[in-house]
Amino acid sequence: MSTLAVTNTFRNGERITAAIFNTNYDDIVTYVNDRNTAAATWDGMRSESTTTVPLTANQTGTADIVNLKDNGTTVFQVKDGGIVTMASYIYARTYLASNNVRTSFASAKVAFDTPTQTTQLFNNAGVATIASAGLYMAIANVAVFPSVSNTSFTLNLFKGVVGSSSSSNISRTVTRKVSGVSIQTTRMVEMLSLAQNETLTLEIASNGAGYTVVGGTQLTYFSLLKVA
Repeated sequence: MSTLAVTNTFRNGERITAAIFNTNYDDIVTYVNDRNTAAATWDGMRSESTTTVPLTANQTGTADIVNLKDNGTTVFQVKDGGIVTMASYIYARTYLASNNVRTSFASAKVAFDTPTQTTQLFNNAGVATIASAGLYMAIANVAVFPSVSNTSFTLNLFKGVVGSSSSSNISRTVTRKVSGVSIQTTRMVEMLSLAQNETLTLEIASNGAGYTVVGGTQLTYFSLLKVA
């Protein structure tokens, strides 16, 4: 970043016209505005306070709140909603926003439709592609409303190939039987060693009855946390 400088300099006793003064004023305004709009950059910032919050970043839209970069590469990021990702720490989450009615009991991919942290892992179809090899914690929670009592639900997590239950490298299976006709949840928490560019797909199936997958950010979701 260049040092702030103005076009004109003055000597003692010299007459200053409005045009000359305004040119210098415009130099200062442009310098500050360019840095406030990211057309140029500040070399450093310092904020101190003992009684109030020294720094506030308020995002009123849906873009990221903070992006810190190392030579152009994002190494620390606060996403819309407050989720933090770092170069050595990856967290991503997707969820189902609206109810999804199933008339077939066959295994089918959970139709996640709202990725909340898309930079690292999830696409718009709820399929995760691993960006960085390592140890991950996978957390899946699926809320269902069965059409009849005594319905069993099975969650299947597939690793390796995007697709249906015929995919290879089945990683984990969890089955739960529900006794009533009300919203019930089936949950899976697994530690997985994953390679770069491997994929994860979550599917659900019932034992023969129709059901509704219940939408909601805290009801039906799939999260991945890189822990090592």
